[in-house]
Amino acid sequence: MKSLILHCCLLLTILSLSAGDPEFHGSFFAALKEKDPVLRNSLIIDALEMKKTALADRNAIEFLRQQNLKNLLSDGQKFRIIELLESSPGDFALLNLAREVFNREETAFPAELSAAVICSAEKFDISTLSAKDKTLALYLYKYFITKLLNDRQFDYALRICDALLKKYPDDPEFFHLAQTTTVRACFLMHYTTPVIHNYSALPPDNIFRKRLDKLNESISSLAVKNDREAVLVIAAANALKFPGTPELLKKYSALYPDANWSVFSFGTAMIFKDSTLYIRARDDYYNFLMLVGLKNLRAAKKLISKLPEKLRPECQITIHAAAGRHDKVLDLIKSGSIDINHIMIATFNAILDSAHRAKDTNTVKTFMDMVIKKNIRDPQVCNSSGYVAADLNIKLPEAEKLINIAISQLPDEPSLLDSLAWICFRQGKFSEAEKHIMRALKHCNADTSISVMLLHAAEIKIALKKYDEARKFLDSAKFLNDPEAPAVEFTPETVTRLENILK
Repeated sequence: MKSLILHCCLLLTILSLSAGDPEFHGSFFAALKEKDPVLRNSLIIDALEMKKTALADRNAIEFLRQQNLKNLLSDGQKFRIIELLESSPGDFALLNLAREVFNREETAFPAELSAAVICSAEKFDISTLSAKDKTLALYLYKYFITKLLNDRQFDYALRICDALLKKYPDDPEFFHLAQTTTVRACFLMHYTTPVIHNYSALPPDNIFRKRLDKLNESISSLAVKNDREAVLVIAAANALKFPGTPELLKKYSALYPDANWSVFSFGTAMIFKDSTLYIRARDDYYNFLMLVGLKNLRAAKKLISKLPEKLRPECQITIHAAAGRHDKVLDLIKSGSIDINHIMIATFNAILDSAHRAKDTNTVKTFMDMVIKKNIRDPQVCNSSGYVAADLNIKLPEAEKLINIAISQLPDEPSLLDSLAWICFRQGKFSEAEKHIMRALKHCNADTSISVMLLHAAEIKIALKKYDEARKFLDSAKFLNDPEAPAVEFTPETVTRLENILK
């Protein structure tokens, strides 16, 4: 395959020699004949540095992309790629090449690369790009921003957004990128966002709060041109808890009735505690689950009669679990009236949640055995089974296998990494647990489920006798936990026990 690519590049180069820049083409042709891959790549970079046009040669870049760049380029050669990008900041093929060269999770981007990406954003000119190229550019900026946020390099990430928004202040896509970046940076720094109950505790002069307030003020001025952009605006408004979101939702859903509004209107309804804002989908079972999530159990019950008869007993279980009637859920399971071998994931989770709260280890074991016997590999099912077993301290080897099945499919999912950390903790593998919980926190999402993750981190740090770190995690967990919707693991007894250890 590599030989075929080499010959294609040779042919394309020969055909393009007459197009100008013979110095570059001569150097590139000579480089392709070099057999040593390390030297060949170095010579190709030499040729690219000779290129006199605004954009680097696509054949040369494509050839480099086909190599194992992380192993075949020295650090000096990698920095030469950055220098190429600095000289052609509007070249997204070079930007993509830089992404592949420095695509390593374990190391942060060099400052020179971050600065080059910011320069690229400053030079970004939407008028010269096709819709496809704009999509690629957004993908690349999102990639660099995500990596910078994960490495806690917030300033660089925010400066990329600033550069794009400065040039295109009314573009919904760039606004949405700035919103998601700022919200996640705020969350990673302070474990709170505008939709989390303790956001008001941030002082008004906090840099992230000031940025989010400024974004909030700009929502109404965005120039929405189609249904996709309308959906992005509502998603951003939800995340910012923009007071005018309900009115915007009504406006855009009327203008673009064919858009998929159910997911985003559910978010609006949750944030503003008004289930009437939810715009129903065509699927009645989906609507049932959304109404249950909104705690509008009366409306959810009315939908049950419209569902297939085989689903109705499961829906009763979901209703009981949502209403906190966990004893009734477990009674229905023990009565044998529900075929647990053929149930929906929502029902599965409702049953496990009830068993978890009631500390019903027999029901948890039954469901774990079923998952293992049927070789179910759904990440959500495997995680629910494994995590609840770990929290109840039962069947730990089996729980670890299930969690690893889930992680093999979603390696960076924070909830799965948290589950694995907790299983390791239960097994006394504290150093391994620490590695997994810190990785989970690195990839954590901006929602209140983080409170349990922080509580786990505190427990693990205590086990390792890292008491100062444990205190910080416990304080953050207490700060983030919502007393109106406490997690099952977040009990006063647990907090008191940890407080006593840390006195």
